[in-house]
This record gives sequence, structure tokens and C-alpha cells, in this order.
Amino acid sequence: MNVNLQKQSSINFIVLGMLIFFYGCHAGDPPITAKIDVQPPKGFREVGGSNYVMYSVGESYRIKNEKDSWWIPGMLEPVIGYYHRKDDDLIRDQLRTLYANGQRKIAVLVWIAAFSGDADDPDMDKMVDGLLGHCIVMENGKLKEQYIKNTRDLITLIRKTGYFNELNFRFAFQGCAGPEKWKEWNENQYQYDWRAIVELRGAVEQALAGSDMKVRYDLGAELGGMEGEYMQKFTSRLWKDYTRTYGRADSYGFSVALYPGRVARMLNAFEDVGVYPDVYAIDVYDNMEQWLPEAVKEFNNAGIHRPRIIVQETYYNDPETLAVLQKVGKEYSIDYLYLMQWPLARGHNVPHFSVDFASEYDAYLNKTN
Repeated sequence: MNVNLQKQSSINFIVLGMLIFFYGCHAGDPPITAKIDVQPPKGFREVGGSNYVMYSVGESYRIKNEKDSWWIPGMLEPVIGYYHRKDDDLIRDQLRTLYANGQRKIAVLVWIAAFSGDADDPDMDKMVDGLLGHCIVMENGKLKEQYIKNTRDLITLIRKTGYFNELNFRFAFQGCAGPEKWKEWNENQYQYDWRAIVELRGAVEQALAGSDMKVRYDLGAELGGMEGEYMQKFTSRLWKDYTRTYGRADSYGFSVALYPGRVARMLNAFEDVGVYPDVYAIDVYDNMEQWLPEAVKEFNNAGIHRPRIIVQETYYNDPETLAVLQKVGKEYSIDYLYLMQWPLARGHNVPHFSVDFASEYDAYLNKTN
């Protein structure tokens, strides 16, 4: 090799190394080891990803399921509730891992609870700094500004990595914040919930301003088609208010925890408003071969043929799940957009979480590419 060329090559190598050292983790470039040319599995239009909901879940709950461990402060580290307590580099490392393992979409879920501020509230001793287990808490109808800021900052960080082409942002109203346990219509709480959606959606939109990253909103995680005296009134009203304010293009309304009858009831709520979303989202883990065909029948009965479906939640990196989804999808003409996994492995003996975050995804990629 020419000495001058060799010297120049060495200089270039050193400069490249310095650039990687100083900027590589922050510039949004994909990691060298990433699966760049990932393809969706047969029967799906796009590559999906994970519900990124926790930074970590302590072993006292995740492995041992010790009594009341769920409520121990720090046992759960929800991504919005704990953002300001975590180092950005740790979060970037987790996001980089998702991307490197083939994931191209990301879902963030915020659980919201309500607290009256009454010292006699049985949950008061479990609440620390506006957090109650997995939930951020509305106190007297208001979210803490810290958690609105956390939302904006987390989504900004996700956007800046450049790893993901779509965000699902999901709201989940817990306990008396949602209508499931209401004994009478609670207009004040409904307004608090609506304000939480407006405030957090505003934070997301601000974070994504100028970006080409797509976003879809789940206005009530697993509220779709749930039974309850005030459930349909709540979902119809919320869908009406949302679509009148923002239109229907960036929301599928409410994800459905698949079970016979729920799709039909969800569609009734949309019919009340006279506006349907362009796509629907299902959470499905077990009994897929029985419940998916029933869901298709309920879509068909409402005049919706070949429904466009996002699998918003299912088991973590599970070939059996994919095989059943593909089989039923082909037989019943389901138009799957993509699949989002939850960090819970099939057969894990503790509910909700088997890993801190759902890093692997190869079971849900096309093996021929």
C-alpha cells in the first residue's frame, strides 16, 4: 500500500472512531449490528415492535410474585412515571436494542389513576410522588406537570433516535378514573380524563413536531367493548369529542381485549357517533382460534369486511402466536397491519411481565429475509 494512502486511511479511521465515540450514541444513526433489511412475516403488511412500558420490573414481583410487591416504590419503573429518574443513555441503550433486533414501531402506554386527596383514601399510603404502582395519578383532577414534561421528553428522545417509523401512544384509565366501576355517571371525572388526553396528546405532538414519525392514539387501552353500565356512554362520548376536536385519522379509538361480543359493542359506540376509525386494534393472547373468527363475524355483521387490524398486544417473541394469527388471518381474510408484542412470555407463571422490556422480536420477522 502507498505510504501516503496508508497514513490517510489511518487518519480517516481515527476520525471515524472519534465521531462514533462522540456522536454515535446520540445522532440517530442505526447501530452497525442492526437488522437493517427486516421484513414483516407472511400475512402482515409492516414490521411492528413492542409496547415499551417499563424500564425495569423488580424480581420480587416479576419472578417471585411476592405479596404486595407490585406497590413497593421502585418495584415498577413505568417509562413515563420514571423518565426523570433515569439516565438518558440507559433509555437510548434499550431503544437501540429494540431497533437492532428488528423492531420498527414502538408503543408507549400511560396508566392514569385518580386520587381525591382525601387522607382516608386507602391508596394514599401506596402513592409516592404522584405515582401509584404502575400509574401516574391525577390529584383533584390534575396531572402533575412533571409527568406531562416526562411525556414530552421521552417522545422527543424516541424521535431523535430515528429508530422507529411509528408510535402508538396509549391511555389507560384505572380504577375510578375509568367508567368500569362507576355507580353513576361522573361528569367531573370524564372532564378530568378528557383534559389528561388533551394535555398528554399535546406533549406528544409537540415532541413530534416537524418529524415524519407517524402516531396513532389509543384513547382507552382495552376499553373497547367492555361491559359496564356507563362504558358505552363513556367511549361514545370520548370518541365524539376526540373526532370533533382532532379528526379520526390518528386514532383507532379503543383497543379491544379480544372476547366474544366486545368487537360488536365497540362498533356500536362508533355507530353512536357516526364515525368509524380506519383501522382497529386488538389485544390477544389465548383462545385465538376461537375468538378471532368470532371477532371477524362481528365486524362482518356491521358491514366491515376484511377489517384492517393492528395486533396491539400479544405474547413476547412467540412463534406459536404468529402461527395461529397467520392461520386464522388467512382463513378469515384479516388484513393485519403489524404486530406489537407485550413483555410477557407464554407460560410465565407471574402475570403481566416476564422481562423488563421486550428486547427480542425475531419470532415476528420474516425468516426468509
